Amino acid sequence: MNRLPRILPDSCDRHLLMIASVRIGLACMLLAVPIGLAWLAGISAGPIPWLWGLALFGSSLCSLFIASMMQAAGKDPRRLERAERFYAAKCLLAGMCWGALPLLAQPSVPDGYLLALVIILLTAATMGGLLMALFRHAYLCFLLPTMLPLAWRLASEGPAMRLSAWGILAATAILALSHRTLHRRAVDLIALREHSEATTREQTLILDAVAEGVLLVREGRIVKCNRRAAELFASPFDNFVGGTLGALHENTEEWAERHAALQQRADGSLDYTACLLRRDGRRFWAELSARALQPGDLSRGAVWLVSDISERLHAESQLRASERRFRRLAALSSDWYWEQDTEYRYTQVNGAHLDALLTPSHQALGRRRWELPGISGVSEEQWSAHKAQLDAHKPFADFVYQMSSRDGELRWVSSSGHPMFDEHGRFCGYHGVGTDITDRVDNAARFRHLAHHDTLTGLPNRRLLDDRLEQAIAQARRWSQRVVVMLLDLDDFKLINDSAGHAAGDRALRTVAERLRRTVRESDTIARLGGDEFVVVLNEADERLDTCPVANKIIDAVREPVFVDSCEYRLGVSIGIAMYPDHGDTPGQLLALADKAMYRSKSEGGASVQVAPALDDQQLPLNFPGESGKRHLDA
Repeated sequence: MNRLPRILPDSCDRHLLMIASVRIGLACMLLAVPIGLAWLAGISAGPIPWLWGLALFGSSLCSLFIASMMQAAGKDPRRLERAERFYAAKCLLAGMCWGALPLLAQPSVPDGYLLALVIILLTAATMGGLLMALFRHAYLCFLLPTMLPLAWRLASEGPAMRLSAWGILAATAILALSHRTLHRRAVDLIALREHSEATTREQTLILDAVAEGVLLVREGRIVKCNRRAAELFASPFDNFVGGTLGALHENTEEWAERHAALQQRADGSLDYTACLLRRDGRRFWAELSARALQPGDLSRGAVWLVSDISERLHAESQLRASERRFRRLAALSSDWYWEQDTEYRYTQVNGAHLDALLTPSHQALGRRRWELPGISGVSEEQWSAHKAQLDAHKPFADFVYQMSSRDGELRWVSSSGHPMFDEHGRFCGYHGVGTDITDRVDNAARFRHLAHHDTLTGLPNRRLLDDRLEQAIAQARRWSQRVVVMLLDLDDFKLINDSAGHAAGDRALRTVAERLRRTVRESDTIARLGGDEFVVVLNEADERLDTCPVANKIIDAVREPVFVDSCEYRLGVSIGIAMYPDHGDTPGQLLALADKAMYRSKSEGGASVQVAPALDDQQLPLNFPGESGKRHLDA
């Protein structure tokens, strides 16, 4: 089987042409069947004509099956080759049917019938050659069985018809050779078409992959373009071709000027930037580059490249705006820039707020950092380490020191620097920035205060309480003294929260905290654990009974009326006491025993004091009466 050469394996034309050829051949064969039946019925009677017609009709219907095989084969060359083999077999069967006509005719057939048969078979062979131009072997399978029996029949009619037989053989050979030429021509045309279409597809893919829009413009109208061009102008691809490029310019007069300039350019090239319009009316900036196919003659057309530069222009604009903002921020910043020479002397100090914050910059020029007037806050060891770092030509960061401002205020300064080297690697000095960090230092101090103090009352919180209690115990252990821990819980405080709200309760807590401060010494500690619980730590308590006056003062102070929102409240306080070393030697033990003693006071009605049991036989009284006339301890 002679298969068609395939220039491109992805071509889709070959099998479609084969299917069309088979279907047309089927139609022609069905039209030829009645002609053959009519000829055969004129010279033969009985069922023979009908049997012949049925056989030829059946072979013709096989073409439908073969066409479906080719349709299913698609681009698969192996399946197409198999379908061509079936088609050749079908053609052989059809040729045998047509070749049977001379054999079925009686010996005494009139010459007119033989002439008609010659015409019918030559016509069938000729039409078959045209219809089977794509099928070389299939046509030979049809031609030879059709024509050779006719030549044999003519030769058997006697010497007078032998010349006609030789003519039939010559016509058969001519038809075979002609079909060979036709077949080659058809193959070449298909290959050329496939190659041309493949080249067109490749060029289209390449152009569609280009990031710029590509347009072929002839006499101002868009003749061809890639898909990117249609996307740039937000237009459907099929509707974009045929429009004018000038209509896509926001300024049509500019387009006219540019088009005229392209006509006059000797090299036929033009590049410019313009504002273009999308089909929906949106504007965008683009770079356009034109190249005329024939310089000086735009009738042949010009190729235009269109690039959307809106994002690039926007980025450049943003960059310029960012630079302007940076310069303004640098002018408004409290930082300053400085440079030093190889001897670490200042050669340049620039900053918008430098003179207002620190020593004027002209006083720094020619001096080293440690020679600046009013500098402090750095120990000798820190200066030595800093100088060693400079001598090693290493970068440094956040070197902190203090300087006096022009109004005499001490300001904290942080300086960071990096060594400079020339193109030969020689050390040239330092450059860096200085920053006023006074606010940062003050904020850090405030944060440390908030981390160790109650935000509502300003009293030490549990973290600072533990630290001070540890220090008090350590000092008492060293000097053989006692430490008293009082844990206070307000009575009836919930009444204020429930009746007046939490804001009123907060004001009451601040009032109680201020009263507690007045009842103890400055060396003692008052802390708030949370809610309405407070702790009082008495340092240097020589006698255990020294706590009695303090406890009474606390009860009296808390008992005083508390005025909140024009309402008067009277609070009580339950106190639990534990002492070092009588009840424990750690903050946790003392607070736990004081807490238990406080709950005993609560359970007995509140407004009283309970002392944790001592570790020896000498014990304090375990209860302070809660009535107003019996708050004092018995001597």
